[in-house]
Amino acid sequence: DSNNDSNNDSNNDSNILITQFNLALALQKQYKFKESSNLFEEILEIQKKTIGFQHADCLKIQNNIALTIFYQRKYDQSEKLFEEILEIQKIKLGSIHSDTMNTQFNLAY
Repeated sequence: DSNNDSNNDSNNDSNILITQFNLALALQKQYKFKESSNLFEEILEIQKKTIGFQHADCLKIQNNIALTIFYQRKYDQSEKLFEEILEIQKIKLGSIHSDTMNTQFNLAY
C-alpha cells in the first residue's frame, strides 16, 4: 500500500536524522568540531525545509551549532547565535520552556 510506503519513508528519514544528530553530538564531545558542525548544518537544512526554521527541533539544532562555535572559543559568534535563538524561543516556546532556559544558560555561560 502506497500510504504505508510513504509512512515508512518518513520514519526512515526521521531515524536517519536522529542518527545524524547523535553522531554530531558524539563528534562534538570528541572535539571534532568541524565534522560536528558540518553534520549539524546538514540536519538544519533538512529540518528548515521539512518543519520550518522556527520549529523547536530546528532551534535545538541551532543551539548545538552555537555550542560547537562556543567550544571553538569563537565567543562573539556563538553569543550572537544564542541571542537570535533565544529571541525566537521566547516567542515560540515561552520564557520558562526548558529549551529556552537551556539557551539562556548557554548564553550566560
